[in-house]
Amino acid sequence: MDMTPVATDATADANTQRRARLLAVAGATGAALALWTVVKLAFGLDLRGPAFGASTESSDVGLAQVVIVGLLASLGGWGLRAVLDRFTSRVRHLWALVALVVLIGSLGGSLSGTGATTGARAGLVGLHLVVGAVLIPLLYRTSPGRAAASRVEQAQASSDRAPRGSGGDMSAFTDADLRYLSVERVLARIATAGKDGTPHVAPVGWSYNATHDTIDIGGHSLKRTKKYWDVKRSGRAAVVIDDVLAPLQPRGVEVRGRAGAIEGPPPMIRIHPQRIVSWGLDDATRMPGRRNARDVA
Repeated sequence: MDMTPVATDATADANTQRRARLLAVAGATGAALALWTVVKLAFGLDLRGPAFGASTESSDVGLAQVVIVGLLASLGGWGLRAVLDRFTSRVRHLWALVALVVLIGSLGGSLSGTGATTGARAGLVGLHLVVGAVLIPLLYRTSPGRAAASRVEQAQASSDRAPRGSGGDMSAFTDADLRYLSVERVLARIATAGKDGTPHVAPVGWSYNATHDTIDIGGHSLKRTKKYWDVKRSGRAAVVIDDVLAPLQPRGVEVRGRAGAIEGPPPMIRIHPQRIVSWGLDDATRMPGRRNARDVA
C-alpha cells in the first residue's frame, strides 16, 4: 500500500512546526540582544543585576549573560510546549497562562535585592518583557490546539466546494457533509483491525482538516493505544461521526480509507477518505434507510 502522501504530510507538518519554534527562540534571543545593545551602548546605562543574601556586590549583565539567559528561557518555553503537546492537542491557553505566570515571576529578581540602580532595574525588566513579548505569541501560534481550532474555520470557508471528481482538487465531502463536520462534536468512533483481523472500536476526539481534506484523530497518550498501532501496521481505518436530533432523527458521516499514524508532535491518526457514507444531512437522506454512499478515491 502506498503511504507516501501520509508520510509526506507528517514530515511537512513536523518540519514547519520545528522551524516556527526555532524562529521563536532566535527572535526572542535576538530581541533581548537588540535591547541590551540600545541600553548599554546607545544610552550608556550600566546594567548590573541586584545582589542577594550575604552578598552586597551587584553582578554585571554582559552580552554573554543576555544570550545564555535568553536561550535558556526560550528553550524552556519550547520544552514545556513540547511536553504538553504529548498529552493533548488543546493546551494553547494553558501554556500561555503558565508562560505569563513564569514571566511575571521572573520580574521579581530584577525588582528585589540590593545594589542595583533604578535604571539598571528598569533595563533588566525590559529584557525580561521583550523576551516574553516575542516568545509567547510566536510559540502560541505553533500550538496544535490553534491548528485544530482553525480547521473548523477552514471547513466553514470551504463548505461551498463541490464534491471532488476523479482527479479533481476539490473536497471529497459534499456541501452537506462539510456543513455537518464544521460544527464541533466532541466524540467520534474509530474502527481498526488487529493483527489477527479482530475489529477494534474506540471513542476518539477528532477534527476535520481542510488543508488535507482528512479526518484527524487525536487524544491523550495516543501513541500508547491499540488503535494507533493498528493503523501504523495496516494503514487502514474507518471513523463514524454522528448524533441524533429530536424526534429520533439520526444523522452522521462515515469515512473509510487509508490512514497514517503520525508521530507529531502531537501524535495523530489521519484518515484519507476513499469511501464516504452520510445520512440525515439533507432532504435526500432524511428518510429512514436513505444514505448517500459513494467511493471518492
